[in-house]
Amino acid sequence: MGVLKTTIDQRVVRCEEKEQRLRAFIDTYLGRLAETAEPEPDECRAALIARSPGSPVARALSDLAEDLFLADVSLRIVFAHPEPHDQLNAWIEPGLSDLAEAAGGLQIRWPQSPALIEAHEQLVLGSTMCWSGDTMRRDPSKRDALELFESGDREAARRAIRAFEAMWALSKPMVIRRAASTGGAPAHGEAERDAREMTLQPCARHPSGATRH
Repeated sequence: MGVLKTTIDQRVVRCEEKEQRLRAFIDTYLGRLAETAEPEPDECRAALIARSPGSPVARALSDLAEDLFLADVSLRIVFAHPEPHDQLNAWIEPGLSDLAEAAGGLQIRWPQSPALIEAHEQLVLGSTMCWSGDTMRRDPSKRDALELFESGDREAARRAIRAFEAMWALSKPMVIRRAASTGGAPAHGEAERDAREMTLQPCARHPSGATRH
C-alpha cells in the first residue's frame, strides 16, 4: 500500500458528530483498500470493541456494510451489551447479513467478565488505522467524549489489536441464527449448536441475563 504518513486526530467530539467522523474514517480505509491491487490479508481485517450495536462506531460500520462485504473485509466484534436482541437484529439487517453469512465474515462475542465494561471502545482497520473512544460503561450515543483517530501508524494499530485479542480471548461466542418464518425464537436445544455458525437470529444471552452457553 506504499508509505503512509502518520496522522493523529484527538479531540472532544459532540454526540451528533461521532458517527459522521467514524464513517469518514472507515471510508478512508476502504479507499486505501480499493487502491491496492492485492492487499495483504491483515489489511482486510477489522476488529471492534463497542458498548452495543447502538454505539455510533457500530452504526457507522453497519452503514458501510455493503462496501466492507465487497472489499472482502472480515469483521470481529466484542459487544459489552449485545441485548436487546431486536436491536442486534436491526443492526445486522439488512446491510450486514451478507457479511454474516460469509465464512468468517462476521464474528461476534460478549465479555464474560463484567469488569471488562471499563475497557475503551476501539476500532482497528487493517494494520495501520485505529480509533479509540470512551469507556464502554458510558453511553456514547448520549455523551460528548474524547476520541483518538490514528492513521498510518503501524505500531499504534499493533497495540490496539493486541488489546482486542486479549478481550476476544476472554469473551464468549454468540450463536446467531436466521429467524424462523414465524419470527419466533429458536428452541432451547438449538442454543447448544456450533457457536461458529453465524447467521441472523441471536440466541446467546449476555452474562447479565439468565442464560449462558
